[in-house]
Amino acid sequence: MAITPEQATQILQLSVAMFDAAPGVVLGEQMASIVNSGKSIEELAAIMDDTTYFTEGMGYYPNLMTDQQFAAKFLDTLVGDLVSADNKAWVVDELVNWIQASSRGEAIWYAAEILASVPETDPNFGAAAAQFNNKVEVATYYTLDHWGQDTELSALQAVIANVTDDDATVAAAIAAIDGEEPGEVPPFFLTANQDVFTGGDADDMFLGDIVAANGLQVNSLNSGDNLDGGAGDDALMAQITRTTTVGSNLIGLDNMAVGPRLNSIEGIFLDATNANMLQAGPTGLPLNTKVFFNAENVGGHDEIWSWKSEADLYVQNLTTAVTNHGDMHDGARNTGDITVGMGYTGGRDHDWDASNMYVYFDNDYLLAGQQARSFVEYYLLDQDADMLDTDVNVDGVVDLLAKINTNGLRFTVDGVEKVIQFDQALLDDGSILGHQDFVDALQPALQALIDAGEVPADTVLYLDPTRIRTTFLDDGSVSRNIPAMVLESPSSDALDELGFLWISDSSGDYNVYGRMNSDAGVADDPVSVQIALEKAGNGMDGGELVVGAMDKENQGIEVFDVTVYGDDSRPSSLAGLHSTANTLEVVNVVSDPNQTESFADLTIGNSNTFKTLADMLVPILGNLPIDGSAIIDDIEDQMEVDISTADGLPAIPFMMYNEQALKDVQIFDATGFQGDLTLFAALTGDITEKYLDVVDFQNNPAGDNIDFQYLGGIGNDYLNIAISTDNFLYAGNVTREDFTLTVDGGAGDDFITLAFNQSDAAFEEGFDDIPSVRALLFSNPDLYLAHQDDSNWYDNQVLMNNIFINGGAGNDTIWTPGAGNVNIDGGTGNDTIYTDNTGDKAIWVLNAADTDDDLDNVLTDVNDGYQMYMADLQVTFKGFESIVVDVPYGAGWVDLNDDGLFDKYFSNGVTTDRMINQAIKNAINNDDVLSKLLVAYDGPGYTLVIESLIDDSQTGELVIDILDPTLTARQEDDLDRWFGDYLDDVPTYADFKSATEYFEAYPGVVA
Repeated sequence: MAITPEQATQILQLSVAMFDAAPGVVLGEQMASIVNSGKSIEELAAIMDDTTYFTEGMGYYPNLMTDQQFAAKFLDTLVGDLVSADNKAWVVDELVNWIQASSRGEAIWYAAEILASVPETDPNFGAAAAQFNNKVEVATYYTLDHWGQDTELSALQAVIANVTDDDATVAAAIAAIDGEEPGEVPPFFLTANQDVFTGGDADDMFLGDIVAANGLQVNSLNSGDNLDGGAGDDALMAQITRTTTVGSNLIGLDNMAVGPRLNSIEGIFLDATNANMLQAGPTGLPLNTKVFFNAENVGGHDEIWSWKSEADLYVQNLTTAVTNHGDMHDGARNTGDITVGMGYTGGRDHDWDASNMYVYFDNDYLLAGQQARSFVEYYLLDQDADMLDTDVNVDGVVDLLAKINTNGLRFTVDGVEKVIQFDQALLDDGSILGHQDFVDALQPALQALIDAGEVPADTVLYLDPTRIRTTFLDDGSVSRNIPAMVLESPSSDALDELGFLWISDSSGDYNVYGRMNSDAGVADDPVSVQIALEKAGNGMDGGELVVGAMDKENQGIEVFDVTVYGDDSRPSSLAGLHSTANTLEVVNVVSDPNQTESFADLTIGNSNTFKTLADMLVPILGNLPIDGSAIIDDIEDQMEVDISTADGLPAIPFMMYNEQALKDVQIFDATGFQGDLTLFAALTGDITEKYLDVVDFQNNPAGDNIDFQYLGGIGNDYLNIAISTDNFLYAGNVTREDFTLTVDGGAGDDFITLAFNQSDAAFEEGFDDIPSVRALLFSNPDLYLAHQDDSNWYDNQVLMNNIFINGGAGNDTIWTPGAGNVNIDGGTGNDTIYTDNTGDKAIWVLNAADTDDDLDNVLTDVNDGYQMYMADLQVTFKGFESIVVDVPYGAGWVDLNDDGLFDKYFSNGVTTDRMINQAIKNAINNDDVLSKLLVAYDGPGYTLVIESLIDDSQTGELVIDILDPTLTARQEDDLDRWFGDYLDDVPTYADFKSATEYFEAYPGVVA
């Protein structure tokens, strides 16, 4: 229901009186929605006086003002010097009375209402009334005619700042408004009927809300609408839900796509809204409405968003056409020119499921360009320095080029030899110790060739740590990763390899590894698309995003260029990120380049991911909702291992889960991402068919290697990667010589976990004789853990030696549960590395009264008190000593007679079992080393639970020492003052250490 013209005028009057500002469209819409909800203008005023616009804007009306101060300041703002001091004083008194009878906001409205009714000829208040009316007139023009979009209070105040009681100032203010840039024009409001609208040169807005028609909620954006944005940067914002057709006898059982004709509307923002909600199945899970948008007649668009959607949005037949007129294929753009976005989409809540988005391009519009390029990769290593961990400059980093006898690179340009080199003296004085040093030293020589026109102008030389090789050292060990020094021309195929520039007269012994690889030609660019995310999931776990082709079984998009928008209050969370037909190969993730200070986080893989897995069964078992939240519990029961974290997500990488989040992507590059990344990913056995050439016949077996890279950003990232152990003739990855994987956390305190799994074992078992969905899902998860299955896949993988993890900078944690060999480099910082660590782990329960080893039914001992004044405490585990911490003391009860009864309460000097618990938690959880080996937390009652974080922990490996203090005379006086004649009766260190119920309850119980 729309507000009346009278209410619109009242809103404008209230804005001028309360804020000395035009409301503009945004604030005006907010105020109108409050009135439209049934509130009176007085109630609106009372609500608005509690907003930051009112209390904080321009330091306006802070709450600490007295009513008298407030009334005086408000009136001075409203009328200025157009009213005499005596009349002002009288009005202030009236305002104070109104405030005390209602609220400040309501008092403002009463004043505005009265002032607007005063004749402009009134000798006392007429001039003030004229000024007020003039300001309202300008505010009305700015808001309702010009459609002003400002939201900052200072900008809204500036609109009417120069308006006085002189009517000429009204014309001047309106002229100033009209002199602004075009684009702020009234929107086109769509109706439930056919709409035909054409925009102009401005930035037009088309608004298509769901509206009421004949008692039904219906779309105003419909098939049959014909909208043309014209020039400018135009936008369509529309709520859409499922549609029905003539003859439907059960509303909701049919669903026709919304298919308008849209031309030259650059931004399309669709709010898919749930309708005909069904609560079905044994779990009562909601079934989201599927809302379809047919984009076959959409042209001239740049971006299409699921914006504030709660239902699932399906975009079909999307094109890259520049117009919907004539042959839409003429001038069609590359797919990479289109942006697909998810913004503020709904997460799963108590009413319905998370909102998913599916975008399918017309197959004819999967377009990409071509580019000529050539490159030469140079791999160089001082093998002795690597083997001996040589650190020339003692900076904690092994110098992989500590002693080399080359100072340049040789290559050809269109068959003509070229050389770039640096002064040999840089080798002698220790300036060249690493690959980046080598690359940096060659830049002047390369620039000289560019300036002379001897190499292509875009030729670059850079270090690429994602292109790596390894070799075997003299002691039989495998070298560290050797990064490629890449000489590249992105637009020319002129470069080819020759070799290194070796120094023939170098003295001494050298053990240098040098290899090259080159390629040139004209290549088709991969099909790509821009992905934009802004608070996808709306602060909750969001749905999945699939962008691909209408031919979902055979075609799709290879590259996703993802930009994450917003600050740290706007994280995006996706259940999965995929293209159709498992075609996605590269995902590049960056933060919005215009964002500063804080950055939005990104999650791929959340609590809705298992829901996606369950949905896969619908074609087999019928439309039966499955409670994904229970899936992981059943998996753990079947596997007899705890794979989950507290939030229910897999801690141990698990193929069936991870592949629903991100599947078989070769390059995941988040080096340009500045938020925290959470990523679940899987490399299944399908990558052999997808990437590897198993019938190649080149002389160099490594020439067709496919390097997989997963690269974190600068935030605190969590990377959870499952890798298939398939060892078939036609499938597999880790068992192939053509496969390598590098995982690099980058900067930040990262957590990287990687495990080897069998892929899709439960589904490969088939569906015969399956009594239930649960049995289907969990009959054979087959997570390969250490010592459970050391079959041929493991032997093959060890020989391939093809998995590398680098923590990068920061304090990282790396965990490789189960079988499989991985080369791990923690990088810089204080890192923790767990290998396997899936066995039984010890648990100690302290201060328990019984010892029946029932960890689920612990009985606490009482909270005894002791005299431990000024004592210290230290925990030792497996020889690692914790920090020394103070044992707290204070008031408490004491059992003086050792009869199990508390006899005396002392106001100070007592250390209780609870205080000792606190000291132990402090010593363990705040110690840099022990906190990686143990965790201590409060148990039932007064108990303390200590869990080992590593397996193979034994009973006697945990020692807790109370260190006796040496008291000063002053401290002994304190004891005498606190305990008096009872000092000798209070239990002390010795009594505590002999209290079996504290230390010997459940020692080393394995769980």
